[in-house]
Amino acid sequence: YALTIALELGDVRKLSANTAYAIGRGGRDSITAYATVSYLGRPLKPDSVRGSYTMQTRGSRQLAGRIDATLYFTAWDDPTKHATYQLRQRIHGVRP
Repeated sequence: YALTIALELGDVRKLSANTAYAIGRGGRDSITAYATVSYLGRPLKPDSVRGSYTMQTRGSRQLAGRIDATLYFTAWDDPTKHATYQLRQRIHGVRP
């Protein structure tokens, strides 16, 4: 399977290095996150993402950090079927 996650960081200059920020939908101090999963099983729709994002470095053209999150999904055709995926990954972002 393949997991894709998008983080809505907002004004990155307001984030401090080596600080864990909550991710998920809503909350004043949390980072909004969206996720999808691709695999050869039953189609899933995203429910929520919960976890934290820790920014390690922030430069004028790059961003590096670590994400530790749980992604929750529900089957499109059966709301009683749920799937959970763990994501622990170092991520890098480069602005062109």
